[in-house]
Amino acid sequence: MLWEVIKFEVKYRLNRPATYIYFLIWFLLAYAVMCWNGIHVGGDIGKVKQNASIVLFNIAGTLSLAVGLFVSSAVMGVPILRDFEHKMESLIFTTNINKTSYLVGRFLGSFLILLLISSGFIWGGWLGAHMPWNDHSKFLPISLAQFIRPWFIMIVFNMFVYSCIFFASGALSRKMLFVYLQAIVLLGFYAMVSELIGDVENMHRAALWDPFGYYTLQALTRYWTVAEQNALQVPFSGLLLVNRLLWSGLGLVFFAITFSVFKFRAVYTGLFKKKVFQSNKVAAADTLPVPFVQPTYSAGTWLSQVNVLSRLYFKEIIRSVPFWGIGIVGIVLIGINAEYATSFHGQELYPVSSSVAGFIASQIFLIINIMVLFYAGEIIWREKEVRFNQIFDALPVSYAVPIVAKYLALAGMLLVYLLFMIPVGVFTQLAKGFTHIELGVYIKILLFNVYIPILIYVAFTFFIQSLFNNKFIGYAVSILFYLYVIMTSQLKIFYNLLIPNSGGVGTYSDMNGFAADINKFLVLKTYWAAIGGLVLLLAVLLYQRGTDNSFKARLHNLRQRFGKPQAVFAILVMIIALAAGVYYYINANVWNKYHNPEQEMDLQANYEKQLKKTYERTLQPSVVNVKGTINLHPENGNLELQGTVTYKNLMRAPISELLVQEPADQDLHYSTLRFSIPTVKKKAYPLFRFTVYQLSTPLKPGDSLQMELIGKRTKKGFTNDRPEYNYVENGTFINNTDIFPSLGYNSGYELSDTDDRKKRGLKEQKGLPPRTDTLNRQLNLFGQRGRTGLDLVVSTAPDQIAITPGYLKKQWKQNGRAYFEYQMDKPVFNFFNIISGRYTVKRAKWNNVNLEVYYHQPHGYNVEGMLNTLKRGLSYDSQNFSPFLFQQARIIEFPKYRGFAQSFPNTIPFSEGIGFLFHKRPEKLDMTYYVTAHELGHQWWGHQVCEANTVGGQMYSEGLAQYSALMLLKHSLNVDELRRYLKYELDGYLQGRSSERKNENPLDQTDQQAYIHYQKASLAYFALQDYIGEDKVNQALRKLIANYGNQDNYPTSNVLTGYLKEVTPDSLKYVVDDLFSRITLFENRVVNPIAKKVKDGYEVTLPLQTVKYYADRSGNEKRAPIKDYIDIGVFTKQNGKEKLTYLQRQKFTQEKTTLTIKVKDKPVRAGIDPVYKMIDRNTDDNTALVEIK
Repeated sequence: MLWEVIKFEVKYRLNRPATYIYFLIWFLLAYAVMCWNGIHVGGDIGKVKQNASIVLFNIAGTLSLAVGLFVSSAVMGVPILRDFEHKMESLIFTTNINKTSYLVGRFLGSFLILLLISSGFIWGGWLGAHMPWNDHSKFLPISLAQFIRPWFIMIVFNMFVYSCIFFASGALSRKMLFVYLQAIVLLGFYAMVSELIGDVENMHRAALWDPFGYYTLQALTRYWTVAEQNALQVPFSGLLLVNRLLWSGLGLVFFAITFSVFKFRAVYTGLFKKKVFQSNKVAAADTLPVPFVQPTYSAGTWLSQVNVLSRLYFKEIIRSVPFWGIGIVGIVLIGINAEYATSFHGQELYPVSSSVAGFIASQIFLIINIMVLFYAGEIIWREKEVRFNQIFDALPVSYAVPIVAKYLALAGMLLVYLLFMIPVGVFTQLAKGFTHIELGVYIKILLFNVYIPILIYVAFTFFIQSLFNNKFIGYAVSILFYLYVIMTSQLKIFYNLLIPNSGGVGTYSDMNGFAADINKFLVLKTYWAAIGGLVLLLAVLLYQRGTDNSFKARLHNLRQRFGKPQAVFAILVMIIALAAGVYYYINANVWNKYHNPEQEMDLQANYEKQLKKTYERTLQPSVVNVKGTINLHPENGNLELQGTVTYKNLMRAPISELLVQEPADQDLHYSTLRFSIPTVKKKAYPLFRFTVYQLSTPLKPGDSLQMELIGKRTKKGFTNDRPEYNYVENGTFINNTDIFPSLGYNSGYELSDTDDRKKRGLKEQKGLPPRTDTLNRQLNLFGQRGRTGLDLVVSTAPDQIAITPGYLKKQWKQNGRAYFEYQMDKPVFNFFNIISGRYTVKRAKWNNVNLEVYYHQPHGYNVEGMLNTLKRGLSYDSQNFSPFLFQQARIIEFPKYRGFAQSFPNTIPFSEGIGFLFHKRPEKLDMTYYVTAHELGHQWWGHQVCEANTVGGQMYSEGLAQYSALMLLKHSLNVDELRRYLKYELDGYLQGRSSERKNENPLDQTDQQAYIHYQKASLAYFALQDYIGEDKVNQALRKLIANYGNQDNYPTSNVLTGYLKEVTPDSLKYVVDDLFSRITLFENRVVNPIAKKVKDGYEVTLPLQTVKYYADRSGNEKRAPIKDYIDIGVFTKQNGKEKLTYLQRQKFTQEKTTLTIKVKDKPVRAGIDPVYKMIDRNTDDNTALVEIK
C-alpha cells in the first residue's frame, strides 16, 4: 500500500502545471547564472572559474534559499492538508490505508517530485555552461557531475529539512499559514546566523547552526586562494558534513513528531484538546414579517462596505496564531541579534536610535516581504479555500470592495507589525543602559525604508494573485517578480522608472538624516504608487468572481466591470504616474546628464584608449601654492570658487604642454581658467573634461606660472545615480580634487576590473609602475612632485563651522554667512579637504600642540578618548620617530554615509559610524583608539615620509600607520587583548587574498591591495618588532625619516626593507624576506597536549606540528624547509578566564616536534603561536585544552 500511495502522489503532482513551472524556475535561474554575462551569484569574479566547485556550491546554496524555501513550502506543506481542504479525509481514513503508508507515502511521493523540480539546477546549469557565446576561458572542463554534487549536498539536504518541517506544519495544523510561519522561522534563524558569521570569533558557531548550509560553506572555504578555488572540490566533511547531518537529524525529529502526534481518524479533534460537541437545539420559527430593505449603491455605501470588510479581514489576521508567531519570530530575532545590531567587527557600538532602527529595518525586511508574498495569496483566495466563495460572490457589493478591503487589511497588519517593533528596539536600547530614545527616528526609518516600499509591493502581488487561477502559480510568478527587481542591475537595467518600486532613502545619519534626496524618493514613490494603483485596478477587474473563472471569461467581464468610476481612477493614477515620470525624466535627463554604469565604463575605457598612450608620461609642473576663496552653500549643495594656483617645474626637462583635467563633477563649471603666460588650446576632449594647452614658451626647470580660476557649482534637481555624499546640508566633505583641476593624465579614471576591460578591448591593467621606473620614482603617492603653500578663505551657513588644513587666522560673519580664513605655516602635499557642519568643539593641549575634536553634539561619547589617544600617539611617535610637524591636530566628524577616516595635514576627518559611536568595553576591541592612532600615524607616514608612486609604496603610508597604531595598543593592552586585534587582522588578510581579482603580491610589492598593506602589514611589522625588538624597528624608521622626511625624495619599498635588514641580526634576516618579500604561510598545530603535576608546578608536554609554505601570486603553495622561531604558549585560569601566562619562542627545524616545558600554575590550554604572529590559515588548532594526567 505504501508504494501505491507514493505512486498516487507522484502522479497527482505530475498532472499539476505548477510542478513544471517550479522546475522551469529552477532551470532558468541556473541557466541564466551560468551564461548571462553580468550575473554573478556564486563568486565567479576575477580569475575564479564560473564552474569551479566552490562557485557551483554557492549558487546551489543561494537558489536553495531564494527558491527552494518557497517551492518546498508549496509542495510539501499540502499533501495532508489537501485531503482536509477537499473533505477527502473521511473516505481515506475508512480505507485499508494505514497510518504509516499514508504519511510516509505522501511524504516520499511529494519529496520525489521536489527532487525532480530542483534537478532543474543540474540541467539548466549544465546547458547554460555550454552556450556558444560564453567566454570559455572562464570555465573549467564541463561535466554533468560538477552540478550533481552541489545539487545533492546543498539542495537535496536543504529540501529534505524543509520537507520535514513543512510536512509537519501542514499535517498537524491543517492550515497553510502555519507552513509559511515555519518558513519565516527558518529565515529568522538564517538572519541570526548572518550576523554571527561577520565576527571571526563566532564563525564556527554560525557555520554549525546555519539551516541552509550557506554560511557553513563560507566558513569552510573562507581562506581559499584563487588557485584553490579553481582546483579544489568542496569537501563533504568537517563542518559541512556535521551541519548537513545535524539539520537532517532535526528534520527527522520533526517527521517523527508528526508521525506520533498525527491522529489517523476522520474527525479532527485538534492537537492538544478534545473538541467539544454540542447537541443541536430546536428553535421556534420566527414568524415576524421580513422587513423591506431599500438597497443603496452610493459612495457612502461603498466606503461602509470597505470599512466593514477591511476591519473583518484585519481582525482575522492579527488574531491568528501565525501572525503572532511571526511577531514572536521578529522579537526573538532582534533580541538574539541585539548584540550584533550594535557591533562592528567585534567592536561594540552605542545603541543610538538610528542604528537600532536601521538594524530592525534590515532584519525584518525579508520577513515582511515573505509575509506579503504569502498573506497576499491567502487573503485573495480566502473565500475559495473555506468554500464560501459562491455565497460571498453573490453579495451585493461592487467588484472593487473585496480587493480594496483586503489591501487595507494587509496594510493595517503590516503597520501593526512595524509599530510593534519599535518597543522591541527601545527595550534593546534600555537593556544596554542607553536612555536617549528618539521615537521620531524609529518612525522615519521604518516608514521610509520599509512601510512605503512594501505597500507598493502589496499592490503588485495582489495583481499577480488575481491574474492567475492558482494560488501557487501566483506565488511562483511573485517570486520571479521579486527576483527581477533584485537582479535589475545584473540584467543591465539601471533607469529607476524601469525598476519596480525603485528609490530608497539610503543610510540614516544622526548628523544629516537620510543619504538620499528626499524629493527624488518622493517622486519615485509617487510614480510607483500610481503604477501600483493601476495594477491594483487591474486586480479588481480580473478578480475571480462567480463560477466561470477562466481567463477568457474574466477578460470578457473586464469590459463590464470597467465603468465610469474605474475609468476616472485609471485616468487619475495615469496622470499622476505620467506627471511624476516626466518630472523625474526632466531632473535625470534634462537638467542633468544621464549615464548608466555601462556607459560610464565605456567612457573610462575610451579615456584610456584615447589619452593614455599620448599623455601618460608627459611631464607636468607641480603645485607650489594655492590661494583662494570657497563659498559653500550646504542648504542646496552649491559652491563658488575663486583662486590662484601657482605651478613650478620641478622636473629636469622643459615642459611645453599643460594637460588640464577638470573634476568629474558635471555640476561644476569654470567661467575663468587662464594661465599667467600665453597658451594656445591645442586639443580638447570635452567628454573627458580634458584639455591640452600649448605653452608659447616651454617652462624651464625651476620656472613658475599661475592659473587663475573662477568656478561655480550649481546643482539643479537630482540624478538617476546614487545619492550625493559630498555636498550635504550638515557635514559637507570635499577634497581639493573635487573642485580644483589637476594637471596630467589621471590613471585613477581607468577601468580596473579585468572582465570589464576585456569586454571593451583592453588588456589587464598593469597597476602601479615597477620600482625601477625612473619617472614615477620622482613622483609621490599622489602622483605629484613637491609641496604647496595653502591659504584659503571658506564661507558657509551662519550656524556652521568650516574647516580646512591650516591654522585659523581669522573668522567673521558678513551678509548672513560665516567666514573662516586658514593658512598653513609650511609647505604640504597638494592634498587637502574642506568640511562644513554644525559642530560642538572639545579642546585640549599636548605640549605646545593644540588638540581639537569637532563633533555632532549628541555624539560626545568618545571625544575625551580621542583626545587622550592623540596625546599618547603624539608622545610615542614624536619620541620614537621625529618631532610632530604642526602646532595643531584636529578630528572632525562627518556623516556615516561613508565609513572611513582620512588624514590630511593636521586635520583628520572621521566618519560618525566608525569612531564616534564605538563603545569601549574591557572585553571588546577599542577601534576608536586604533583608528585614531592609525590616522595620527599618517602625519609621519604619508606627510613626513611619502613613498614613490611605484609598487610596494603603500607599505610606507598605510603599513607604517598600522605599525604606529599597533605599538600604541601594545603599550596599553595585555597580551590576551592584543591577540584579539591580531586575529582580526589575520582574518582580514586571509579573506582578502581569497577574493583577489588579479594576483596577490608580497607586501613590498603591494599594488593598491588593501588587505596586503593594511592587514598583512599589521601582522608583518608586529612580528618583526617581536623578533628583533621594537627599538630596532624604530631605529630603522628614524633613519628613514632622516634621509627622506620632508623633502622631494621618495623612497621605494626596497629602501625600507634594506633599513630593516640593517638592524636585524644575520640569523633573523630571513624573517624580513619572509614577511615583506615573500608570501609565507604556516600550518601550526598542537595535538593532545598533556600535563602532569611535578614539584613546584606542572610539566606540560606539547606534540607540535608546523609546516611552512611559500605561495606564488596565484595562490599555489610549495613546502619550505623549517628553520623558524615560533612562540609556545600556556594558558592558566585566573578569575574564571583563560590567561596567557607562559610565552616563549622556540626554534623549529622539523615539521613534527615534541616539547616539554614547566609552568608554575595549573595549565588549561597550550599550543603554538597563541598570539597569531604567524600567518596561519587555521588558528583553531594552534591551541588545545590540556589533559592533566
